[in-house]
Amino acid sequence: MLFSIVFTGLIFLIAPPFASILSGKDAVLFNHIMDAVHVYSVSVIPWAVFQIVIGFFVGSSKTKYNLFITFIRIYAFRLPCIIILTRFSALNEFSIWYGMLLSNILTAIFGSGTLSKYEEINTN
Repeated sequence: MLFSIVFTGLIFLIAPPFASILSGKDAVLFNHIMDAVHVYSVSVIPWAVFQIVIGFFVGSSKTKYNLFITFIRIYAFRLPCIIILTRFSALNEFSIWYGMLLSNILTAIFGSGTLSKYEEINTN
């Protein structure tokens, strides 16, 4: 997780030169790239927590938990967040970006809770 935090900071530093290469002289495209990079960079941290939880369940051969958590991530968190944000806010393209960020945060919380409950059940 420390790697994710450090890498996120690094992304903020090197993103503008790369965004200007990708966008050429198009200022609107540059702004969209930078906005997406900022949201996605922050989204990496809860995603890393989710990956740690998934890794635990893969390593312990309890892959049904992975399936369940991933299903919840997409169908209970991500899609509803994106649908609600696109229909009831003026965020435009940010609806998708913030929907993904919010679903990663919710999945990290849900996955951590599932892992805690699993450990609680199996240590008693």
